[in-house]
Order: sequence, then C-alpha cells, then structure tokens
Amino acid sequence: MSATFSIGFNFKDDLVDGIIKLNNSQPLNNRITEVYGSLPNSPIPSARPNVKLKNIPFHKFQKQIEKLNQNNIAFNFLLNTNTFLSSLLSFKLSAYLIQLKELGITHITVGNLEQCRFIKDNFDSFKVCISSTFGIKTVSQIKSCENSGADSVYVDSIYINRNFERLREIIRNTSIDIKLYANISCISRCPITKKHYDIFANNQNEVTLSQNDIFFASCSLVKLKSKVEWIQMQWIRPEDIDKYEGEGFIFFKLSDRLAPTNIILQIAQAYLNRKSPQNLFPLIERDGVKYKNIGFGLIGSLPLFIDSKQIPYNFIEHFKKGECTSIDKNCSYCNHIAERAIHYNYDMKDVISYKENMFSDFPKEMEIRFQ
Repeated sequence: MSATFSIGFNFKDDLVDGIIKLNNSQPLNNRITEVYGSLPNSPIPSARPNVKLKNIPFHKFQKQIEKLNQNNIAFNFLLNTNTFLSSLLSFKLSAYLIQLKELGITHITVGNLEQCRFIKDNFDSFKVCISSTFGIKTVSQIKSCENSGADSVYVDSIYINRNFERLREIIRNTSIDIKLYANISCISRCPITKKHYDIFANNQNEVTLSQNDIFFASCSLVKLKSKVEWIQMQWIRPEDIDKYEGEGFIFFKLSDRLAPTNIILQIAQAYLNRKSPQNLFPLIERDGVKYKNIGFGLIGSLPLFIDSKQIPYNFIEHFKKGECTSIDKNCSYCNHIAERAIHYNYDMKDVISYKENMFSDFPKEMEIRFQ
C-alpha cells in the first residue's frame, strides 16, 4: 500500500517550494501528489467566501502550475458548490475550463453530478472528482457518481470517517477512487453542513460573509462547550493513516487552503511522518482564527490544548471494531479520553454569556447541540 495526500494551496510560491522539499524527503510511496484551490473569479464558486480567496494573475498562476507539474504534483481546481447550470453559466464555465486547461490544470472537483456530466461531456481530458460538499454516504450515491462519469469521490467525512462498516461496504462495491478528508474540523454529523456550503453556491455578498461567520461561531461554541465533541470529530490522526490504508483507502485530503504556508507544511509533514504534534489543536483547527474572532477573552493564544500523548496508541481500534462511530455523546471511551486530553484556556461562563447575549442568529439545529 502507499498513501498519497492532497493539500490546500494558498497560491504562495514558498508553499510550492516547501511541498517539493517535503516530497524529496519521502519515499516514492508516501507523497503529496496534489494541491487544491480556487480563485475568486471562477464562474462556479468554491466552498469558501470569495472575498477570502487570493486573487492571482493567470500568468503567475501558470508558473506555479508548471513547477508543480514538473514535480509530478497535480493542481485540482475547485468548483465544488451545488450551483446548477443555466445556459449562460454553462457558456461561462466552458470558457473558463478552456483557460484552466491551457494553464496546465488536469483535475477538477465539482459540487454536483450535473457539473460532472457537463465537464465529462465537453472536456473529457479532465479528471473529475465529486466533492465532500455533495454529501456522499452510501454505495448508491457513489454508483450515481460513477454513472455521471466521475473518476473519484470524497465521501462525507463528518459522517463516516469512523464508520468502518460503511467504509468497508463502499470500498468493496465501487470501482472509482474513494478519498477521505483527514484533518477535518467539523463537528461529527454536523446538522448545518449543507446549509453552510449552500450559502456560497450563488451570488455572494456581505450577507454571505456574515452567515459564514455565524455558522463558524456556532460550531466553535458547541465545541468549546463540550470536550467530547473534540474527540468525536471525525479527524484521522497521522498515526492512523496506515490503518485506513489497510482498509483500502490511500488518498487523503489535508486542510486548509486559507492557512499560512508554515501551518500547511507543518500539517503535511505530520501526516507524511505519521506523527502527531504534541498539541492536536493546530492539526485540526490550523491557526485557530475562528476562535480568535468569537469575541471573549482567552488566557492563551489558542482556546485549548489537545494533548496527543493522552490519545491511546490504539485509539482507532475502538471505531474499527464498531464500538462507536463518533455519534454517541455518552460513549464512556470517548468521554474518558476527552477528560484526559482536552485542556481549555477559557471560562465556561464566557461561552454561555457570549452565546446568550450576542448570538440571536444562532442556528436552531446548533442550539439543540449546544444544550
């Protein structure tokens, strides 16, 4: 078996150089083979606010792609929102795909099956992946992706990264590549994920950015309220990549494309080396910017410390054996680890106060999770 990784791309030249350097330090069967990203001028948005995306001239972007391609690293361009194609949008998309092809891009990730069929019918040289934003959880959904011409799919990692019975069923019954999102920061089985992704699908404005902030803040407050949420978030530790390889999964996505270069490379190195940092928080939450923007005082620069040494070496076996799939908040195993490993740098009263006084738009589904 061999593991390959796709990492977020922030359009910085030093990230290109850092990726190449990391790969040169690794055996050929343990590599970063892809980066992913998007630009704010794309006719189909990606699942991030356009105003937060770096706008880079095509001529500079092309030089980065050329250097990546020369080092056997593909660029996967994201068109991964559930945007449906009108005649005008189809025309704009065709023109944009021609430009991407001329830049040397060979991989595209899309947000629905209509987009996949359109690209495969008109630009069959592109390798097309169905995004995790599409919410794939079953074999029948993957069969629909196959029938639409997809070359690969991301499963819905916030639902089934630790449901090994489902993962085994999927890997046994599909012929296309199945990909997993490893350092995912969403709460397990988040009830507002689709709503969150859908706000980016069409015309974005100040309201979109405000909604995004509200969704992130509600998620962050739920996690700050309950330690077990951190353990049951369906991230995959670097140490457990080999366990997933043993189940037949060899392609893993690592976030985040909006993070600084040093953070992206530190995360990539941890997974390439199969070794977690002492604090798992930056691996899962990157630089913690979502928490810095919540608005209450913290003792440290990050809201909490997740002690990787307190996560048992055989942590993933609990899930592989089907004893829990990261959905039972009363699971004694998960709660025991949470109490030992999670150390907060805040006063719980601040969280409750912020939520009650400032969060009139708190999503109702998350309100239930917060209680």
